[in-house]
Parts: sequence; structure tokens; C-alpha cells
Amino acid sequence: MRMMIYLSITVLAFAAPPTIKIAAPSEITRLDEYIQSRFLDRKAFGMNRIATEFHGMRMFRPENPAELTVVDQLRQKGIEAAVFLVGREALAPSPFPTSRARLQGPASITLLGGTRLPDKETIFSDGKAALDTIGQGSGSDVKKGEWYFAMRPLRASNQACIQCHTTGSSAPRLGDALGVVIYVYRQRRDL
Repeated sequence: MRMMIYLSITVLAFAAPPTIKIAAPSEITRLDEYIQSRFLDRKAFGMNRIATEFHGMRMFRPENPAELTVVDQLRQKGIEAAVFLVGREALAPSPFPTSRARLQGPASITLLGGTRLPDKETIFSDGKAALDTIGQGSGSDVKKGEWYFAMRPLRASNQACIQCHTTGSSAPRLGDALGVVIYVYRQRRDL
């Protein structure tokens, strides 16, 4: 009996942290609304729609007072956040992945210097899984260890979206998820 208990404890000690379903803070929800609207135009593509590079780090760039307010609210609450993108091309098998077939990001929203984000392979894997299962749903929110992941679909809203995101024989329809925005965030430890 002792051996069985010892083995159970040993297995638990080396298991991955549990995934817990949660609800994203209202600031993440509002930020997502603003980011979703950026994907309605074609001024830029992919991560360039939401971030600029500054000293080798991509940074979310608020474009209006509403966006600036929500970023300030995240800072005031002590929430560190970054954003990633996964495009639907990540689901297609390809020996030569394009930039749209990999994880794009991170772009810092409110990260502090030296913050270690979760493993990119984990974020990419979760983004692909969300993209594969999202259907007409609104997304998913999970907690892994100290980090929260809020995954939201980017949907085809017009024919221009469909023209750019058609690969081979795979053509999306209006309303299909073309990608997933992944907000990775946590409460600062020093608060």
C-alpha cells in the first residue's frame, strides 16, 4: 500500500499543471473588442495590425483613448499581459511553414521587464487546439499554473478576408475562424 501511495505522489509531482476553466477580466474582454476591430481593415497584416517593434520587443500600441484607458486599467490592477496570434494555416500540414502557420508574438501589452512568459510551444499548441475546436463559439478561457489564456477567434467578416486566407483547396466561408488571438496574462506577484 505504501508503494502505491508513493508512486501516486511521484506521478502527481511531475505532471503538468492542471488546466482550469475561468472567465477573463472585463479589461481583457474590452481589449479583445478593440483588437477584433483592427482585423476588419487591411492597413496591415498579422501581428503588425496590433503591435510595433521597439528595441527588439513587440509592443501593443493603443491607437485611441479607449484602448489607452483599458491598458491603463490593466496596469492599475497589476495585470501583466501579452498577446499572440495563431492563423488557420497552422492547422494545415506543411513541410515549409509560413509566418501565418506559426505562432506570432508576443506583443507586450503590460509586461514588466524580465517577465518569463509560458513556453511558446504550449501557447501555440493551445492556440491550434482552440482554432480547431472553436466552431461558432466565442472562445475559451483557461488557467495553466500562474498564467491565464483567453483565446478568441478572428472570423472572416468579408470577401477580402476569404481571398487572403484561402490556401490550396481550403476556402473559408464568412464567419469561419481565420485565426485565434491569445491573451496571456497573470496577476503581478509583487502585489
